[in-house]
Amino acid sequence: MSWLVNAVLIVLTVVAAYFLFGLGLMLKERWLPRRCPRCRWRTLKDVGGARATKVDEQGRRYPDAWTDYKCGQCHALMRLHVGGGWEEIPPVER
Repeated sequence: MSWLVNAVLIVLTVVAAYFLFGLGLMLKERWLPRRCPRCRWRTLKDVGGARATKVDEQGRRYPDAWTDYKCGQCHALMRLHVGGGWEEIPPVER
């Protein structure tokens, strides 16, 4: 084989590996539930979410988004913000 064929095969192998890795991550997210931050069981179920605009202390508006989850083990209602922070949903919003 020539060096061109070898180079093309190497590039195709890397692209296929990258694609399979991404497919695996997507399937993991689809069928493996998230871990509850309170009880550490993998029983969180998506129950909603929102994209919103919030106001800070100085009166400036900023975008925010989150997803709400309910734990099947400890029945906690948790909120995961897009920035990555977990918080418990206040009783007023339930």
